[in-house]
Amino acid sequence: MDKTSKKTAEFLRFLITHAVIGIVGAVAMVGLCLATDFFNLWTLVSSNDSGVLAVVVMTAFFAITFASVQMGFAIMLSAEDGHTPRARKLRVAALPAAARPDWAPIPVRARTGRVR
Repeated sequence: MDKTSKKTAEFLRFLITHAVIGIVGAVAMVGLCLATDFFNLWTLVSSNDSGVLAVVVMTAFFAITFASVQMGFAIMLSAEDGHTPRARKLRVAALPAAARPDWAPIPVRARTGRVR
């Protein structure tokens, strides 16, 4: 296995692990909502013929949302403290010297009195 495919496999394992964590959280949230009869959800589901379908659809949508949020958090928090993420370095370094931002403070006079 070459270096690139090994990194890809590690990244996919990272994403799948965090997606599963999000899905478990979604299932727990739906279970908690049903167990506590949140907004009479259990009463509505148990008294309706399509209640099982509603729970399945709600669980699927919660799973998609929670898994996406968990993966996003994991990716954003995976950078080491004090370091710029590698993707940011590559984007700025890829720009020609004339196109790179030149950040400099701009002097601004403070006004006294009321702004109209």
